[in-house]
Amino acid sequence: MVKNNFLRKILFASLAIIIILPTYDVLVAYPSFVNALKEDAKDDSVRIATLLISLLDLKNEKFDKQSLQAKQDTIQAIKKELNLYKIKAFSHAGENLFSTDPDDLNHVYNSKDFFETIATGNVYVVYKRKGSKSLENKVIYADVVETYVPIMDGEKLLGAFEIYYDITSRKARHNILRNKAIILLLATAFGLFVLVLTTSFRAKKYMLDRDKVENELREISLTD
Repeated sequence: MVKNNFLRKILFASLAIIIILPTYDVLVAYPSFVNALKEDAKDDSVRIATLLISLLDLKNEKFDKQSLQAKQDTIQAIKKELNLYKIKAFSHAGENLFSTDPDDLNHVYNSKDFFETIATGNVYVVYKRKGSKSLENKVIYADVVETYVPIMDGEKLLGAFEIYYDITSRKARHNILRNKAIILLLATAFGLFVLVLTTSFRAKKYMLDRDKVENELREISLTD
């Protein structure tokens, strides 16, 4: 009986592992990974924006369409070198002054997030999945982290850079490792479950056979 209870406990533990592992991955592990990617992309984007401000000497020159268009070759080169999805620049009023995608230039930001976060000198970050739409209502063909980095001259807001940081390849590499790990763990748990299930059936059969023999011996002893 003790052995049978022990096997039953192992059986339930195996079932729990099979159920808990995917649940934990979906609810905890994967969101934590995405948040870590988001934070890394945010830090990188802030450094990129700082680099752009320095290279373009934006604090000492006019921050307008003409000056940014004149330096678009430098911005495009940085975008290509760092494998970014897109770089955009906004005025303090939310007007799109520059974008590596020319179709964005007619957009004006009037979102609450832009004015409440960027206008106070704080960085704002949002994660966009592949296939979702940007604030310009355009489909994004990659997993990107949009980071809005304010350009400040003391306490005065000149405008902001929006860095679209492409994390598609990072996510893909992680998903490969993640899937392999989950498959290995689930295969191990399922194998343990089958082993315990088989052992339980054999133990039950053994106990039934033992009880049958004991009953036969008891009947023989009574007959004798």
